[in-house]
Amino acid sequence: MLVILASGDRTVYEDCSSCFQAMGKTSFFLGEVGNAARMMLILNMVQGSFMATIAEGLTLAQATGQSQHTFLDILSQGQMASTFVDQKCQSESQTKTLLSQSAKKYIISQMAPYSLYSALL
Repeated sequence: MLVILASGDRTVYEDCSSCFQAMGKTSFFLGEVGNAARMMLILNMVQGSFMATIAEGLTLAQATGQSQHTFLDILSQGQMASTFVDQKCQSESQTKTLLSQSAKKYIISQMAPYSLYSALL
């Protein structure tokens, strides 16, 4: 499910569009050079924030005596259902990984670079 983000010379983008169609689900032309990189940073920040929120929800479920597995089932069947939730939270082993302190530290460390987003504006 590759989504291609491109920016720069629109003519080159159009020349490559058949390759983009063959390789990815869809592609987006985002204008001037650097816009694709900026958009990718924004998308990665949202993904990291979402993963941190899921980890917090799993921790809260455990702390209140709720089933983490049921939490994930409800999450994947309700309004928050997405391919991302399915891929990241299918198995119990992934749940345990998300709950570990090292995983939380990793998520936070991955989000730290995105606090510099103001430099991109």
